[in-house]
Amino acid sequence: MKYLEWLIQLTKSQLPGVPDRFGDLHLLCIFAVSVISLLVIILFSDSSDRCFRIIIGAAFIVMLIGECVKQIFYPLSVVDGQLVYNYSWWSFPFQLCSTPIYVLPLLCFLPDCKVRNVAAAYVMTYGFLGGVAVYISPGSVFCANKFLSYHSMLHHGLQILVGVYTMAYYRNRIKARFLAGGVFVFALMFTIANLLNTVGYEFLVKKGLLIEGAEFNMFYISPRPDQIPAIFPELRSYIGATGYIAGYFVVVTIGAILVPALISSLNRSMDDHMNALYNEPDNKLDQYIL
Repeated sequence: MKYLEWLIQLTKSQLPGVPDRFGDLHLLCIFAVSVISLLVIILFSDSSDRCFRIIIGAAFIVMLIGECVKQIFYPLSVVDGQLVYNYSWWSFPFQLCSTPIYVLPLLCFLPDCKVRNVAAAYVMTYGFLGGVAVYISPGSVFCANKFLSYHSMLHHGLQILVGVYTMAYYRNRIKARFLAGGVFVFALMFTIANLLNTVGYEFLVKKGLLIEGAEFNMFYISPRPDQIPAIFPELRSYIGATGYIAGYFVVVTIGAILVPALISSLNRSMDDHMNALYNEPDNKLDQYIL
């Protein structure tokens, strides 16, 4: 019981204040993720499949443990010697940044197949974008709670690292059809999020598990006007909930495929350049002989 209480208190510990955007914590995390990402590209771009699976699996385990602690122990408290579990539905693990937890096992454990390629495409696009977006603008992930702030930066940092590593490892496979697999997974996740925001929300309210009007906003695309949108909240008042949700899908998709598409283009250009150099005669004597 003492160990459990210690763990509960650990998730409740407070920082002196809310970390600042581009403050010490934020800059330290950006620097660490940038350096490690560069090392991953240099050292592991041509790693073996076994090495790739081990690194992806290790990242998945860390992310899963962190999310389990957040879902199980953070809502717990000790009142008069009794454990009380008060779940906050705002933390339900089906945001854009939570989805890699559901996809990474496919990338880690499946044999090389189409489904694994689809998982890789999602991780290097939408998973990577989710991590980068939070690192650029931490927003509400920074709070006075030490565990939540540290967990958020670790989780999203791992998203970036996994995305970078997957892009580097799969760089020769990245084509339009390959990236389309990631869009398919996002469309599936997007549909589930919309169902949770509508049917799921009504079910929880009806069963008394959620108070009417409480925060429940998967992917931050809830059609309810009392829920804050993910980006450009003022836009929804002009184009309506349906237009906003559709626009969100398009904008996020463009942002997600931008970096992998650029890497694919650069990779093909380098290959063409190297092939041209390889096939070009070394000197005029070679030209004469040929």
